[in-house]
Amino acid sequence: MLTSYTHHGLYQEALLLFHQMTGNSSIKPDHYSFTATLSACAGSCNLRYGQNIHALILAGGYSSSLPVNNALIDMYAKCLIPCSARDVFEEIEPRNNVSWSTLLFAYVHANQFLVAQSVFDVMPNRVNIAWNIMIVGHARHGNIGTCVDLFKKMLAESCDHDQWTFSAFMNASAESQEYRIGCMVHAFVVKKGWSYAVEANNSILSFYAQLGSPADVVKMFESIETRTHVSWNAIIDAQMKIGDTHKARIAFQKALEKNVISWTSMMTGYVRNGNVEEAVSYFVDMIRSSLHPDDFSLGTVLHACSVMATLGHGKLIHSLAICHGFHAYAYVGNGLVNMYAKCGDIDGSNQAFNDIIEKDLVSWNTMLIAYGLHGWGDKSPRGL
Repeated sequence: MLTSYTHHGLYQEALLLFHQMTGNSSIKPDHYSFTATLSACAGSCNLRYGQNIHALILAGGYSSSLPVNNALIDMYAKCLIPCSARDVFEEIEPRNNVSWSTLLFAYVHANQFLVAQSVFDVMPNRVNIAWNIMIVGHARHGNIGTCVDLFKKMLAESCDHDQWTFSAFMNASAESQEYRIGCMVHAFVVKKGWSYAVEANNSILSFYAQLGSPADVVKMFESIETRTHVSWNAIIDAQMKIGDTHKARIAFQKALEKNVISWTSMMTGYVRNGNVEEAVSYFVDMIRSSLHPDDFSLGTVLHACSVMATLGHGKLIHSLAICHGFHAYAYVGNGLVNMYAKCGDIDGSNQAFNDIIEKDLVSWNTMLIAYGLHGWGDKSPRGL
């Protein structure tokens, strides 16, 4: 049950089950239950619970178990504590490829690339996943030059590349706005016979959605046999960008799996094309479908409310943002400040501004504009 809960992303349920199991004196956890529970801690970034599990592992005599130690390294890596991951790694003897790769991930995930490179350089066996971890990490920061160098070295060492390698490369090309390199990687994917791979195709589709023409996206989409929500989201976004809301709606309806990104793509598209009422309607339907909003969906619908100047709708969205803990996010908070200002409630703008934990330049500018709209140009937000 623990493994099943964790596998399906039900991390809190897994942790609760482990708590119930350890509360029963007749049931003792073993290395299987420890690894499953540590995976739940890693998935939910629950460092405190993970540290408690670590203490139980030491007390229960499982500190010599390689799978348990590897799970501990992964937990500390996912919780952004690479020093603790290193401490566990140093105690392992012997280590395997998983141990080395997970430690490498710990430093890459924490953006400590110099330390990660030092680990990578001394790895006794630089397996495929280690190369991918390095490429994905640098891709996430748009370091396309480093990704190219790593890929060349990977080929020189005759290490097998896979769809995850190409997916990372395409994401790096999109992040760094390198259209030419992205096209070259696409050609390489086709040449090496990876054009059937779902992840590679989705990253190529996302690349063209971001940098190419809508026609490129449609052509790529039609060539994909196995379509996931990523594929459908990309085609929805492409159709919205060219203003064809009808085709976007058809694609949305055809998508078998709709996530919050699917709904947000529709809302963003309608706002972009001037149909803010429809954007609000899609947000309501998303909530009714039992999906939880994220900061992007909330920010999008708040923009629609500000255009419509509907204070009642905006306040309801504000309540949802507070309920889900997003009101303090800059993107959502900025939308709230703007919405209240456009609806004539400067006090609401002030409150929303003060609730933002980490204010960015947009936060300050939006609040200044709000004061200007209400004839308070001589005032400024506290701290400016």
